[in-house]
Amino acid sequence: MKYTAIILVLLSSVYGCDSGGSSPSRSPSTIAGFAALGAVTSGTVTAYDFSHCEATNMLGKTELDGEGQFGMDVTPTNDVTPVLFELSGYTYVEEASGVEVKAKAHDNLYAAVVLKPKESRPVTLSFWTTVAYLAAKRECSENIANQINENNADFSRILGMDITKVRPLSITTDHTDEAVSSSDEKILYGIFNAAVSAFTVSIDDRFGILDKPGELYNSATFIGVMLQDVENDGLLDGKDIEDNLYLVSIPMDTNSYRLLMANHIFRVLYSERNLTGLTETDVLDQAERLNNSEALIYGFEPLTAFSVPEKSSSPLLATAAGPEITEISVPNSLPLIRFGFGTSFFVNDPVGVSKITFTAGLHELEVSPDASGEYSFHLEVVDVGMGQNCSFTVYAENKYGAHSSQTVQRNMYGPDAGAGYASIDDEQAYWNRIVSGNRYCGGTPYSVYSQ
Repeated sequence: MKYTAIILVLLSSVYGCDSGGSSPSRSPSTIAGFAALGAVTSGTVTAYDFSHCEATNMLGKTELDGEGQFGMDVTPTNDVTPVLFELSGYTYVEEASGVEVKAKAHDNLYAAVVLKPKESRPVTLSFWTTVAYLAAKRECSENIANQINENNADFSRILGMDITKVRPLSITTDHTDEAVSSSDEKILYGIFNAAVSAFTVSIDDRFGILDKPGELYNSATFIGVMLQDVENDGLLDGKDIEDNLYLVSIPMDTNSYRLLMANHIFRVLYSERNLTGLTETDVLDQAERLNNSEALIYGFEPLTAFSVPEKSSSPLLATAAGPEITEISVPNSLPLIRFGFGTSFFVNDPVGVSKITFTAGLHELEVSPDASGEYSFHLEVVDVGMGQNCSFTVYAENKYGAHSSQTVQRNMYGPDAGAGYASIDDEQAYWNRIVSGNRYCGGTPYSVYSQ
């Protein structure tokens, strides 16, 4: 009996069993983190268990150190644990303008990573880690750890560096003394991360509050809209459940996240605040990969052709002038008006034209925007009366709501009794037969159709 008792004691001490059957404790992972949205000077970082695609158990919480850095010990709940890092209540400096911005509630930055016990690793929170987190979340399944790794890898491939580990350098600081080269991942990441600042600052310069720069349009606001965008339908497509989403007053779409971000990588290079020394060739491949990305988070919107914007012109051009309308062609005089005539015009805007109307007199025609920018129509106008004036107006809006219009006036020389008719009565009878149901151009019935 004594021998048996000794064996039981030994077994108990070897296996460490208890009546509750709890799992052994795990060692914490050590995180050396960094928040990057320009220079982030303050904010709260919280780590959550993300095993079920939602931020559940809080695993750690700390404050930034004044230079965007934070340290944290996070204890994984499993041998492989998806963890979500969230930056909230932060203050940062817009790199494209130097304006300090206090982020509003819900305009948070995120990074989702997969941790193992005893792991020591850096974690960067940026605009791009937030996009990758949203992409993983929309694909939520039991394999969320794989989806986190795959989406982080996908956007890391697009930009050319590990977006969750590399620490972006500021574009407004001269890094010559640090021997930073054009191929350095840190400086490239800094350029790509600053693209969102260049994008929103270019809008704020035109539509923001004059004495409150950065108040309406800023990087944090853009991130907040992006988070809402995915919340609505799981896609970065600029669509709410029922209608388009707006960055304050500017409509969003998939190109806001792909084409315009790619364009504004170059706007960062062209900025006087950029001290990196990088050139177009240093970032061209990444910009093209971003614009041509078919990541599921972007939905199935067609790709848009990409070209490097010129230094002398912004790719946004969302000015009060709106789209450029040129070459409205309407004959100066229309003696054979009853047989109709052709008209054409051009409408172009680097950010894309969202709406065009062509008005002849009182008749307004909705025109579908075309990538060529060229439009032509045939008008049949009748019974204008000798010497009557008529106006023709082209109105256009770009995708950011900026609009423009141009109008031309023409003197309409209508037919008279001597224009091939036996009498005034015969001429009037002709017009009466064909004008039914038409609208009027200052008393002039006509119809419009595309050539």
